[in-house]
This record gives sequence, C-alpha cells and structure tokens, in this order.
Amino acid sequence: MSKTDDSLRDKWASLGIAFNAPDEANANPEQTIIDTIKSGEFPSDRKMFELMLLWMSEYLQLIHVERLKYLLPSLTPFELALMGGIATKCVKNGDFRWRAIIREVQKKLGKNPPRFDAGDDELYLKLKGTDQDFLAFGIKVAPVKPDDHKKLMKRDHTIKKNAWLTNRLFLGPNLRADFITVFTLGIAKNAYQAAKILNCSPNASYRNWHDLEEAKGLGIF
Repeated sequence: MSKTDDSLRDKWASLGIAFNAPDEANANPEQTIIDTIKSGEFPSDRKMFELMLLWMSEYLQLIHVERLKYLLPSLTPFELALMGGIATKCVKNGDFRWRAIIREVQKKLGKNPPRFDAGDDELYLKLKGTDQDFLAFGIKVAPVKPDDHKKLMKRDHTIKKNAWLTNRLFLGPNLRADFITVFTLGIAKNAYQAAKILNCSPNASYRNWHDLEEAKGLGIF
C-alpha cells in the first residue's frame, strides 16, 4: 500500500471507516473527500470511492457543503467531474445543499462537459450498465454504489472521537462549529490563520475568534 493509500486510510478511519489500523486524529471531512478525489485511484480502483460514498450516506447532514465549495479550485477538470457525479448522488439522497456544488462544477466545466478517456471499457459497461450520475459529467463508468454498511464503526463512537463531527452535531455544519474545532484543537493560533484554514472573510474570522477568546476567558473552553 502506498503512502497516499495509508494517509487516506488513516483519515477515513478517523471519520468512522472500520480499518484495522491507527487513525489520524480529528481528520477534516471535506479535505478528506477532496484528497480521495485527487488520489487518482478512481476508476481503476474503486475501494476508497465506495467507502467514501458509504461514509457520506451515513454522515451527509454533517458535511459542510459551503466549505467544500471553497476547495473546488484545487481540482482538475476530471476531478471536478467526479465531484459533480458525487454531488448528484447526494441530491438524490435528499440533500439539496449539493445543488450548489453541481452549479459550481457546471460553471467551471462549461455547458458541454468534456468526455474523459478515463473510465471502464465498453464491454464491461455493456455487462454492468453505466452510472448516469457520472455520465452527466462526461465520465463513463459502471454504477458506483456505497460499500457494505458493516464497514462503518458505531456512529456514536465516531462522532465522539472526531471534533469536527462533534461540534457540527451540536451546532450544525457551519462556520461557527468549525471555528470552535480549529480553536479548541489549536489548528489555528490566531484569527488570520483561522480565516486561511476555513476559507472565510477576515471580518468573520476576527468576530468568531474574539467570541471564542472571550468564552475561553470565562472558562467555557
């Protein structure tokens, strides 16, 4: 297994995938999704993608979609197309926040998305069929479905051990919850760093940081 595989495995273990290995403490959900898309494994190797879709089906309401949108510029056209297919599946699962991701991907790829060479061969597609969600963004692959639910660790255990999920369960998947996470974990040392990490405006960052410093002074944190 490559170092990239190890890194992704450790991050997904932190988020609740049942790998028999040490996990990365408090892996960030959106960055882990982006890293999985950028890994280059799909479609030749579907394992991580199917595990990711499994995780997303369980924790969909705790994903900070707006933050994910700010991470899209790091993706290549093919990776954007993958994100478009994933977002379509999320909308079909009832989370309409992902329509914003679809619109952003369509804007970046243009009205007529390119047809990508990467995909499954025609014979395999004839046998298995074609995933319509990815086809809409120019990727011809056999249907991609979430992995078996038994590969998830218990939800309560996962949420308790990952601060991103803990704070979002309490406050919702929003900027305030993520500020508490980067503040309490020491990921950011000041408001400027927090703004860079969370892709928010300086004004929003300083306002949230000031509130959390006041809360810390009162002994809340």
